Amino acid sequence: MQGLFRFGFSVHPSTLEVMKSLKEEIKNLKGERVWIELEKALSEAFPCRFFETLDSCGLLDHWFPEISKLHVSDMHDGTAFRHVMNLLNSTDEFKIRFGLLCHDFGKGETDPDKHPHHFGHDSLGVPCIEEFCKRLRIPNELKEFGVKCSSEHMRIKNLPKMKPGKVVKFVLENEKHLYDIFRVSFLDSTCREGADVFSEVEKFATAHDRIADALSAKDGVTGKDLVAEGIKPGPLLGQVLFQRRVELFRKLEKGE
Repeated sequence: MQGLFRFGFSVHPSTLEVMKSLKEEIKNLKGERVWIELEKALSEAFPCRFFETLDSCGLLDHWFPEISKLHVSDMHDGTAFRHVMNLLNSTDEFKIRFGLLCHDFGKGETDPDKHPHHFGHDSLGVPCIEEFCKRLRIPNELKEFGVKCSSEHMRIKNLPKMKPGKVVKFVLENEKHLYDIFRVSFLDSTCREGADVFSEVEKFATAHDRIADALSAKDGVTGKDLVAEGIKPGPLLGQVLFQRRVELFRKLEKGE
């Protein structure tokens, strides 16, 4: 099966029939073993073929129910499943591919009467990713990243319009994976049928600049600076530190 994911080969119909007969056997696999296979698939040239082949055989729903549920109408690429599969081919970086795989899990949990819209899918995806990672024994670092990709990918898109305090707060809360979440959100917006790529690039360039200014503001005012001014460690110091950083962020945005 290696050539299927590395070189894009197709699976012979007789092989597909054999695969379909293995549904009960697949249930006996260990989560760790399934994760090893998923890890390999996400590292190959055509990771979407892994999921598409399992789906065509009726084998996707047991180990990957969150992905199977993405066969719902969507504003992007017709269905959420097709959108995610297309995104997997937009980069060759493993971590980003994992984030793209997870970021829209919540679309399988939204109100069917509202489709193709998926209001609240960012927050609805969080427990789905947690369960997915628990089932497959996925490393905590990747689980944390996947959760962030779901909960924050829509907020990244709103950064250009956020008030200064919210921008600084967002950056401080997500600094660990910030630029990787940014890339997931950017690909989500640009690598889809009918995307206004020029407009999206402009929007994300503004978001990128605001992130850079917020990080500069964080580095420009530290707790040590305030302690040196005589402010004692405690809740007040945290409040003043945040306000000072927001003030510096405003100045940086104005070019002062």
